[in-house]
This record gives sequence, C-alpha cells and structure tokens, in this order.
Amino acid sequence: MATPLLPEQVGPQDAVLLYDGLCGFCDGTVRWLLLHDRAGRIYFLTQQSELAQTVFARHGIPKRTEDDRVYLLVHPGTDAEQLLQRSEAIVRAMGLLGGGWRCVAALLGAFPRGLRNAVSAAVARNRYWIGGKRTECRVPTAEERVRFLGL
Repeated sequence: MATPLLPEQVGPQDAVLLYDGLCGFCDGTVRWLLLHDRAGRIYFLTQQSELAQTVFARHGIPKRTEDDRVYLLVHPGTDAEQLLQRSEAIVRAMGLLGGGWRCVAALLGAFPRGLRNAVSAAVARNRYWIGGKRTECRVPTAEERVRFLGL
C-alpha cells in the first residue's frame, strides 16, 4: 500500500480535488461540488498549499502555484492512487456525485479525451476572466472546513 499522505478522514473511496485557490471560477466550482456531493466523498485542496506541493511531487509533477489544470487525487493512500488531470478529473468528480450526475459524467466521458481536454484548457486559460482572481484563498465556513485539507 502507498504511504498515507492525507489526514485519516480521507478514505481510499474518497477523492481530493486540487484547484487554484485564487481563482473565482474555481471557487464557484468548489461551492457547486460541496452543494451536490451529499455523500461527502470529495475533499478540497488549494494548489497553493504545501500539502498540494507534496502531492504533486509524489506524482512527479513540477511545483505548481497557479496551474491552469484541475487535478483529482483518486484512491488516496492505496497502491491504486492516481492523480487525474483536466477533463479526466472533472468527469471522475462528477461521477462521484452519484445519481443523475453519474449519467452526466458518462455522457461527458463518451466524448474523445482530446476534445474534452481542449474545452477544459480553454476554460482554464480564461478562468480569471470568467470568475476573477483573488489575492488570497477563500476561507471555508465552519461546516465546510472538514472537507478542506492543508489549511
């Protein structure tokens, strides 16, 4: 089994979304996921945090601070641990929401990865224009805090 890297509350069936904490669009996406993830399977980690840098190093990705990609760490702490990027991360996160969102994820997953990644890259390049750029990461509410790592 891989060496555990994350707090004990994150189980192997959970996932961790690594996002740009200074991006307003990304923050809106996190809020949307918090609202729709009723099972509480997705945790959140800003790419600006030290813990995120450790995750990146563990998966051979150079140091990131304001990355134009979204990442999803799946099966954390197990030999099956993977760090998914771009559209793969988005599709898998939506699938974790369950219910009808799993169908939406399957539909998105049916599109060729190159096309999905091109759309994801276009949104990422324009994310500050879409949602603005913050000078510091948003502080989660007391109820949300348990789902945010590296704080």
